Amino acid sequence: FVPTTRFLERPLANVHGDYTARSGCTRARQLLEPYCSDAVIDAALSQRFAIINVWHPFGAEPVQADPLSMCVWGSFNPCDVMTKRLIFPHRVGETYQGLFSERQRWVTFSGVSREEAILIKTFDS
Repeated sequence: FVPTTRFLERPLANVHGDYTARSGCTRARQLLEPYCSDAVIDAALSQRFAIINVWHPFGAEPVQADPLSMCVWGSFNPCDVMTKRLIFPHRVGETYQGLFSERQRWVTFSGVSREEAILIKTFDS
């Protein structure tokens, strides 16, 4: 499998969160619209929900360069991110861009093979 989305073609060089407090709800609605009625979507989004991503290496195995890293919960603050607007041909998105702080602690996932995947909760309402 070779990804055709430009964001998947190579490792991202910046620290980011896929969704902001605002964009997570918007993106969930966009993803559900082709499959559900507005009433079903409204009911689903009126409750707590999460968006889960699957991280899976596409390249050589095991991952040796540019491994996935995640900041440890509680070691960053709201001032460690800024909102970044993403303009696509079919929609407008919004992510958090990470800013460096000495307080942050990180976990790195090196050596991940193509037979492994990492589940990441990228939004929690």
